[in-house]
Amino acid sequence: MANLISSVSTYQGELAALTGALLWAMASTIYARAGQTAVPLVLNLLKG
Repeated sequence: MANLISSVSTYQGELAALTGALLWAMASTIYARAGQTAVPLVLNLLKG
């Protein structure tokens, strides 16, 4: 178990970057689909 934690902490920055890219892509897809039905003002208010 200690080996797994050590190997994850070695690639901590890379994992954070990949996670951020994945979340960005998911949010883009969600807002693109929502934009087909929702009014732009509502989308902007939801984004914050």
